[in-house]
Amino acid sequence: GQSKTLIGEFNVGGTQGWRDFASAPSEDVVLTIRTWDPAAVTVLSEFCAEWRIPKSWHSCVSRNGCINSSSFRLEGKTLSLRFYPKGAAKAVSGRCSAYLYPEDEGML
Repeated sequence: GQSKTLIGEFNVGGTQGWRDFASAPSEDVVLTIRTWDPAAVTVLSEFCAEWRIPKSWHSCVSRNGCINSSSFRLEGKTLSLRFYPKGAAKAVSGRCSAYLYPEDEGML
């Protein structure tokens, strides 16, 4: 079987796909579409959250390119995360960067 990943925004009336997806089929074909919200952060408890970013998503981001999470709450504070898979502008080559952005003042 063939597996392909397509990541990006879709515009009304636009198309996304692969010109040479696979060999011409000789049997039944099943195409599966799976959506995923890369911005979603899972809050595990009042004190812990987890953001899983699949390789298929972060491998497409260039140096100084980032992925932003959606907002989430921990200990009554609203936060978000920003992840640079190949590092922010001033990061050492080969290192990633991650930042926590508080939307509320106070200690965490």
